[in-house]
Order: sequence, then C-alpha cells, then structure tokens
Amino acid sequence: VPLVKGLMPEHLCVGLENPGYPKLSHMYRSLSIPTTPIRLDGNGMAMDALEASHVTMIHITPSHQFPTTEVMSVKKRMAVLEWANQRDDRWILEDDYDSEFRFSGKPIPALRSLDHHGKVIYFNSFSKSIAPSIRIGFVVIPSSLRQKMRLHSWDYSCPVSMIQQMTLRQFMADSHFERHLNRMRNLYKAKRDYLMTALMRLPFDDMFRIVGSDAGLHFLMVFEAISESRLIACAKEKGVLINGLSQYMLSPIKDTPATIVMGYSDLEEKEIDDMISRLNAAWTLLFRRYLHKTMS
Repeated sequence: VPLVKGLMPEHLCVGLENPGYPKLSHMYRSLSIPTTPIRLDGNGMAMDALEASHVTMIHITPSHQFPTTEVMSVKKRMAVLEWANQRDDRWILEDDYDSEFRFSGKPIPALRSLDHHGKVIYFNSFSKSIAPSIRIGFVVIPSSLRQKMRLHSWDYSCPVSMIQQMTLRQFMADSHFERHLNRMRNLYKAKRDYLMTALMRLPFDDMFRIVGSDAGLHFLMVFEAISESRLIACAKEKGVLINGLSQYMLSPIKDTPATIVMGYSDLEEKEIDDMISRLNAAWTLLFRRYLHKTMS
C-alpha cells in the first residue's frame, strides 16, 4: 500500500469493503489516505453504494472476501471494471486473498485477467499457499504505471533475501508449486470437512447454518436467534477465543444476524475435538436458557 500511494494522485480516496479486514483501514489512516466503507450485497461491493461514494480507488477481495466469504461473480466483476473505466482517476486494487483454495466448482478468473484498460493493480502473497514465514508477495502493475513504479520503487528496499526469491523461482519452474498447492487443498479440505462434521453433530445444530465453506480457509456460522456477543462471551468462558462478524465492520450494518467467523487452517484434529467439546459445553447451556425463555 505505501508503494501504491506513490503511484496515485494526491486526491486519492479509497473505498473499503464493509465488513472487511480491519488492518487495512488502519494502514491507510497511517498514510493519511482517506477511506470510505462500502457495504456488500452478497456479491461483493454494492454498485449503488460504490457509485454514491465518490471514491477514486477501491480495495477489494473478489476471489474470497474476508470475512463474509463472498465470491464476486463474473457479471459483478465486469460492472466494477466498468465503474473504473468511466474516469481516468479511478483504480482497483485486487487483493487475491485465499484465491488458491477453492474446494468445489470452477475457479473464477482474476479481475486482472478481465481488465483490458489497465485499471487493476493486482497483488497476492505466498503466506497462505506456502508459509507466512517467507514473507514474499508480488504485485502486477498496469503498463501505464510501470515507469512511474520503477522510479518510485527506488525509495524502498526489499526485505526478502535473494536466496529465498531464487529458491521460490526454481520451486515454481520445476512445477513443485502446483503439486504443493494440490496437496494443501486436500489437506485443508480434510480439515474443513472434519470441523464441519463435528459442528453438525452438536445437539443444537438446528440453531445455525454454515455459509461460505466452498473456498478459502474459513467459513461462517450464522445464528438467527441468539446474540453474537453472548456466543463469543460463553465460548471465552470455556477457553475458546472466536471472532464475530461485527468485529470486522468498519461502520455498523443493521439487521445482521449473529455470525461467527470460523477459521481452521492452523487446527489439527485433536485441537478441533477439544474446541468442539468446549463449544458444546458453552453453547448448549446458552441455548437451553434461550429456549426456556422463549417457551415460558
């Protein structure tokens, strides 16, 4: 983001997905770049809200939105590109977060691959696909910005060693990366299936539904008739720290049901079993109280 700032005009204002990744708004604020939260409509940013926002750049995660798990359709991607094409000072930052891990259906092409007017700045990293410790990311700049990028990038030094970069290059050139991704997809799919099966065996499985499990490394548990804050508090009492969707809202969103963000990439089966046991103890009592109150 600091590097991209140098490529953009001074009047830059960035539209952020709401709900979205909280650190993004903090990052832009630290760079004195104004931001505007833009609501989602189940298919990425709502176009009416985007048009009314007067932002000049949007930072989006179309492949697997965090935390809602929404995957932007091709039709919506074309609409977003059309929004950017209407003015010379409009740009799109495509954060291809979690795009490598899709467990069903055909992958949707990156927004950058549909861009014929050089409006999309694409970036990704190998933190999820290989390991967070290597700290290697990359950016694909439109041709119109490349010369400016070369001049501006001299002010920055690369923190990643050349040995790591060359090793990764050879790893990909020898087709090891593709095989590695296939192994990791199978591993994460097995973890996802194990966790979902355990959740659906809970005695109160009719009190929630699972959303967004087809891609990425997290899904949502949506509860229609209970407080999100109570779900989080009761889980914490049993030693389970979980986050709710409201914790990722940049501005309040009305009529949002209680939603728990359930990540699983770091969990082993033994840890899943322990977590489910603790959630069972915490939430069974909570739902008994709720049912007793509604029936009395």
